[in-house]
Amino acid sequence: MTEYTMDNPLTGEPVTGTLGRTLAEREGEVSMVEWTPEELSYPVSIIRYDNTGLVFTPFDWEGPQPQTQDEIADISWMDWMGRPAIILDGWPTVID
Repeated sequence: MTEYTMDNPLTGEPVTGTLGRTLAEREGEVSMVEWTPEELSYPVSIIRYDNTGLVFTPFDWEGPQPQTQDEIADISWMDWMGRPAIILDGWPTVID
């Protein structure tokens, strides 16, 4: 398991956790993985873009977590800055 730190999109504080299994991916572009923050006892599904480094998390870390690519559109996502995401081609993104 790999340690991974990102900023909490709501507080801006760094949060360290452990990356788990890959749940879905578009090879070489984007993947959804389980990430267990140190302060939680359960994993959160996060989405990481390989080419840009963008990271998305569900708005609700305690709510249902998607386990497949088909379930991504059922969840409200935000980027690491707390901006709401839209779903484009089955994956979250932000429009600047």
